[in-house]
Amino acid sequence: MNSEPTNNKKALPIIERQEFRKLPTGIYILSALHGIGGVVVILVAIMILVTPEARNGIGDSLGVLGVSPITMIIGAVLLGTLTIGSAIGMWTGRKWGWYLGSFYYVYSVFRDAWAIIVVPEIAESLGREDFSSGKYVARILFSSLVYLYFLRSKTLASFDIHNLRKLKLIAAQIGACVLIYVITSWTNAIGGPADTRLESYENTPFFEEVERMNDLFSVGQYGSLKELAALHVGKYTRSYKGWSYLGWAHFEQGENIEARKCLLRSIELNDSYRDSLFGMGRLCAREGNSEEAIVWYKRAIEFDGNYADLLTSLALAKLKRGLDEDALIHAEQAYKLDSSHPAIVSNLAIAYHYSGMDAKRQVLMDKLHELDYRNLEVLEKIFSGEFTIRDEGIPE
Repeated sequence: MNSEPTNNKKALPIIERQEFRKLPTGIYILSALHGIGGVVVILVAIMILVTPEARNGIGDSLGVLGVSPITMIIGAVLLGTLTIGSAIGMWTGRKWGWYLGSFYYVYSVFRDAWAIIVVPEIAESLGREDFSSGKYVARILFSSLVYLYFLRSKTLASFDIHNLRKLKLIAAQIGACVLIYVITSWTNAIGGPADTRLESYENTPFFEEVERMNDLFSVGQYGSLKELAALHVGKYTRSYKGWSYLGWAHFEQGENIEARKCLLRSIELNDSYRDSLFGMGRLCAREGNSEEAIVWYKRAIEFDGNYADLLTSLALAKLKRGLDEDALIHAEQAYKLDSSHPAIVSNLAIAYHYSGMDAKRQVLMDKLHELDYRNLEVLEKIFSGEFTIRDEGIPE
């Protein structure tokens, strides 16, 4: 009996051939750019972490924004990891690579939009004129176009992504950006203000000069202050603090015209800076214009109502205008904040005098004797009627 030959070889399983999905050329280009960019970002973060010179280079901007170095480094590492991860995933055609890559550009839009908000603040505070939001707008447009490229049907198909709910995806990615912002803000809060934790922060050129100007003003070295402030605003032309210190230096040396120019320039750069507004009030009072001085003092008080020198100056200006009731209120407020400053005690004594409170006035006069106040004779003449501060033309 003939029988068919048997095949003892075991049948091989049928392997279904997986179709190779060719990625668009743009994806390969983006993958390469992401990989290079991610490595650079992480290297920069490491350099900032270990190199004092690099920290000095960014110290000004960090201080203005109140951003801690912890937050900055965490953000840089996060960004670098995201870009490298997306580069690997996109190059190999993985779905997660597409999601990381597309999220990177949503995050970029979010980051650059935030930069547009804070760039003017940086420019104003650092006295720099070379900051511009134009490049951030350009980046937003570029990132948006690339994101649309990711959402193309052909790009999605190359990653085997189908039936994508795009609006839901966009909402989720925006939510992730907000979450990152909250987390980094939290780490910044834990770290505290940038100027207390960045070891070399106080040695950055801009803030070092501001601190030096403050020290010179505090000890009354107005000549040195004027020289340093002039150099400072020469380098940082939009430094409102620099212009303010220069204005005060001119004021203290009796150079009223120069003082006015500098103080007004400071106010032009920052119209809420108390010291410049106060300086303009003092200048107007010196020139005998108490009415205009009151206007400037009130503007300054809107931003700081607990500054004794400002309150006592406002009280004196109102006394000159015959506004005794208001003057007394401000004089007493100033005294509560600083009861040992001779000028503050003197102005309150004058306010008591014009309000008919002789007993309280005498108590303060006794205190001024203890403080060895140099203008006691002038006060005695005011109280005796020999001298008055009511005349509008009498300077401060």
